[in-house]
Amino acid sequence: MTIASSTPGTNEASTPFYPCYDNRTQRFTVIPALSLRPWDRVGIGVGVNVQGGETLSDLVGQPVTDLRRHLGPVNRTEMFLQLVAGLDDGLALFEARGFAAFQDDWQACHVHQDREVLVHAGPGEPVRGHARGVDDQGALLLETESGLRRFHSGEVSVRAVAS
Repeated sequence: MTIASSTPGTNEASTPFYPCYDNRTQRFTVIPALSLRPWDRVGIGVGVNVQGGETLSDLVGQPVTDLRRHLGPVNRTEMFLQLVAGLDDGLALFEARGFAAFQDDWQACHVHQDREVLVHAGPGEPVRGHARGVDDQGALLLETESGLRRFHSGEVSVRAVAS
């Protein structure tokens, strides 16, 4: 999420600001983008469906779940604090060992493993193949008619092929 301050007398954003969670104080702070050094900060977007999965399923035309369906009522503040703590631990592990530290867990949870999928990775036609997991760098592995391909894109959408 980007927050922008506006130039007085205009509606134009002049300086972007970013929310930043401070583990020491356990509070969000807002910092100017110019103070960010790209080599020691990362922006992570996480979407969590707390409730409303059935409504979303109708809107997007595919199954969508939510936490309430699996856990009952959820305290959003507690969930958020646990999520941030887990991200903090995970980022420390990633810094020390890279994606390889997560590869086995990812493979065990990959819902499309060994299924035929379409990969939408930018403009053009989607690529059809069988999902074969991820490599130790986190690239999606897709077995296609022309051989094994790796997808490193930050915007990869994987959809099962209707049977």
